Amino acid sequence: MKETGLCLLVLVIVAAAGGLLAGLSGGSPVKASSFDGANVSTMDAEPQKPRGADVPALSSGDWISLGLQGSDWALVEGPGVWHGDYVVIDHEVGTTTLEASLPAVAWPRTVELALWIPVHPGTNGTWQHRMYVEFADGARVYSDWVTRPDNSPLQLGVLFSSVSGLPVKVGQQFRSDGDSWLACWPETGGATSYRVHESFWTSTETTGYGWAGSTVVYTQTLTNLSGMSTGFTLTLGAHAWTTTLSITRTGVLSPDAAITLTARVEIPAEAAEGMSDAVILAATPAISPTLVSTATLTTRVPRPGYVFNDPANRVDILDTISHANTGLSIDTTPYGNRPFSGSYSPDGRWLYVTLFSSSSVLVISATTHTPVMTIPVGTWPTSIAFSPDGRYAFVVNQLSNSVSVIDVNRQSITTTIPVGSSPYYVAASPCLRKVYVTNTDNNSVSVIDLETLTVTNVITGQSTPIGVTFSPQGDRAYVANQGTAAISVIDTANESVMATWPVLGAQPFEIAPSADGAALYIGERRRVRVVSAVGPGAGQVITDLPINAGDGYVWGVGVFPWSVGPYVYATDWTNGTVIVASTQTNSVIKYISVPGSPRGLALFPPPTRCLSQVYLPVVLRR
Repeated sequence: MKETGLCLLVLVIVAAAGGLLAGLSGGSPVKASSFDGANVSTMDAEPQKPRGADVPALSSGDWISLGLQGSDWALVEGPGVWHGDYVVIDHEVGTTTLEASLPAVAWPRTVELALWIPVHPGTNGTWQHRMYVEFADGARVYSDWVTRPDNSPLQLGVLFSSVSGLPVKVGQQFRSDGDSWLACWPETGGATSYRVHESFWTSTETTGYGWAGSTVVYTQTLTNLSGMSTGFTLTLGAHAWTTTLSITRTGVLSPDAAITLTARVEIPAEAAEGMSDAVILAATPAISPTLVSTATLTTRVPRPGYVFNDPANRVDILDTISHANTGLSIDTTPYGNRPFSGSYSPDGRWLYVTLFSSSSVLVISATTHTPVMTIPVGTWPTSIAFSPDGRYAFVVNQLSNSVSVIDVNRQSITTTIPVGSSPYYVAASPCLRKVYVTNTDNNSVSVIDLETLTVTNVITGQSTPIGVTFSPQGDRAYVANQGTAAISVIDTANESVMATWPVLGAQPFEIAPSADGAALYIGERRRVRVVSAVGPGAGQVITDLPINAGDGYVWGVGVFPWSVGPYVYATDWTNGTVIVASTQTNSVIKYISVPGSPRGLALFPPPTRCLSQVYLPVVLRR
């Protein structure tokens, strides 16, 4: 017997008055001797096929008729005689089999196929019925034999998995205790139908995330949907990582009763980022060993990307391989409030997080994913960037009008640099020995020299500047101005504004270049705006990447390195999502739910090498 799920559904349907009766003229009953097949004309009257309008529907509105007709069925085994569109069975012993070919159907993964069998009300004797589905390889799944309690319509069903094979035939079988007869219409009113069957498991596909050396615990609920009281045996399929179940056998569960169990998966200590293991959890009821319901548990070690969930006091961890929320997070409450933004250190060892309301920076080990310490800085830290050599971390303090410089080796403040009024964002480039800081109230950008740790220039001509970034080649800086809804293009060689592109919408925030520098991604209200940065179309809008709600503010923007993948992430602070888009097609791939108000992003360590060797010609970068 084919090892696919099998379920027996016995449903007695009370026929409406006159609905299924094959009435006889004069009202006299039909005698068994009249149905000998050789002398059918001696019948007082032939049974009349019920009209479709009188045939009750199957028990659920989810059923889909296969469109079979009576003529599609054939008598393939045992006694029986066709009379038009009904078959008469008159025998002492034996089994009669009727069979029909199934039409081509895009079968769902788990299918419940049902037959609704009406019989003549004068049927006598004790009859048993069952059905089967036959697959292309000749294997079959059967329902159990069911004894017909009376001559009301009877519904039978089998449950199978389409991934186990292609179903090609459906059959129904009849057997009696002897000296019995029966008249049956094999197909009446769409009586052969199918529907998607609910799994015994609450969730059939579950993914969990954990770090190397940790244990991921899955909680699964098993519900008895077999329609009969039964116990279940629980087994695990092939798997590489050690997996254990809290129970391997249940007690007897009544219909629709449920039980909760756990599966524990131990991730090996040597597992690297991106590694995964999947195991199939199978539940088999004692009443039918072929009624197997499965759930797949997939465990992954994420390649972490961090999202700073401001009012939730939480750093959420995404998997930048599967583009999913891992469910893992770091609670900042014991260390401070409102994680606003952050950055990896260039060597990937540390994650620095600005705690806006606590005027401090939280240092997190990127190896153990646990907080290590806090470093006091100025008031309202909003942004952070590392020098390309990883020696310093520059923290913008909005209310203090300053930049705190942290010596990374000593994990302490080495100096504090005064800048303009209400500074907001800081950016560094491996091509330059300087960092840029936007001053929103002064409409300017402060230039800090990495050698002297002092402001060496102030670039004016901005209008409420918020985000700032450098081209991968370091020859340009781009500033997102909220006041004029424009991008200022700064020539970093002479530290002056060389162009202004009035192409932004409402409330632009962070700005980031594509890995090749050809495009800019700017978080705005309701969207991420994509702007060309090179060639004749420089400064023109390429497209917009929408949020998945009517209104909201896109805050943080992070582009994947060229060597990792063609993706950009952006946080929708209002609606609690992260937009995932392709930088190749500039289209949204998915939205990751991050409950709360996600603001900043730290996806990968910042680059440490300049792309100056792949400078685009100056004529293309006007």
